[in-house]
Amino acid sequence: IYAKIEENEKKGYRKFTVERAMDKAHNAIQTHQKFKKKERDRWASWKRKNDSKNKAALERMRRIVPENIKYLTEEQLRKDFNFDLARRLYRQAAFRMYHMELEEMQKIHPSDMKHRYYFNGFDLTELRALYAATEGLQKGEWTKTLKEKIFSMTKREEEGDLTPREKENPAYKSTRTKEDVENSRSSVSRRSCNRMGISKNEIEMEQVWKARERRASSNTGSLERKNSLTYQNDDEREIAELTVKALQMIDDTSVDENDPEFVETMRRLSVFSSTDSNDPDFDMDFDLSDFNDDDSV
Repeated sequence: IYAKIEENEKKGYRKFTVERAMDKAHNAIQTHQKFKKKERDRWASWKRKNDSKNKAALERMRRIVPENIKYLTEEQLRKDFNFDLARRLYRQAAFRMYHMELEEMQKIHPSDMKHRYYFNGFDLTELRALYAATEGLQKGEWTKTLKEKIFSMTKREEEGDLTPREKENPAYKSTRTKEDVENSRSSVSRRSCNRMGISKNEIEMEQVWKARERRASSNTGSLERKNSLTYQNDDEREIAELTVKALQMIDDTSVDENDPEFVETMRRLSVFSSTDSNDPDFDMDFDLSDFNDDDSV
């Protein structure tokens, strides 16, 4: 193959690229009879070693997963399971396949197999049970991915390289209820504006910067385009810098309001305020009474 590539390059041909040559070689290997026989022997050996474990896993998961799970809501599942396991069983449709016949699974559309009956995040027991339940199912890429994943996980199990989550999903040992989740959400309070040394205006300005950063990072354009979203123009950049500087000086108790640098900073802000006073969305009027000690404590 490489000799052919060199020969074509000497003749000036560029269509026969290395990538196309390697793809062609890979496809030739995959379709070769010796390779197919080697794969059959590999899977036959794997099945002999894991067949009993797969069937035991399927029996266990059939005892856990209700037979009529496709007719149950998440609320109904919570009557028999903890919050995390009920949500897991309800949201991942692949658990329904433990109680389905091959004829029924064969009728599922390939798009549904990919987007609804996915097995991402399955632990080893769940994956073994799914393989045993779908053995003999021909669903192209879905079946191929399942085989590759379970072969990889069983190999890592033999090597002792599985993570605790891959051995058993934490949802099975969870004791959380819906009330626990709601209480934990309500206990998370927003950051207070009355902490020592942090004024309300600083927090508002920080939120503006974060919003701008999110907007810039979401842009898939060039770096120049991303930076242009941070500030609309040079005046806006200067206003932001002056505002930060003014807020820092206001919070600094050692800086007097008659300090020349502070006076100059406020004067420059007032220039922008008077320039853009006709803009209803622009407000840069500063009143020192808004930054007294009570507001910054």
